[in-house]
Amino acid sequence: MKTNDNGLTMAQWLVKVDAVLEGICGLGHRDLADFPIYDMWADGCSAREGAESALEYSDFPMEEI
Repeated sequence: MKTNDNGLTMAQWLVKVDAVLEGICGLGHRDLADFPIYDMWADGCSAREGAESALEYSDFPMEEI
């Protein structure tokens, strides 16, 4: 399986992104607008960065984070 620079497969990374999202807003990435999942994973972005990107693409009020 292909991994990113952090040693995570995309599926593993998305589990971590979802955990961050659920902690912030109670939703997962599938509940929000599309965001550049593959690019962020491939670039080695953290799960927190992925979650924040998903929220930004969904126009989530970032001041509530």
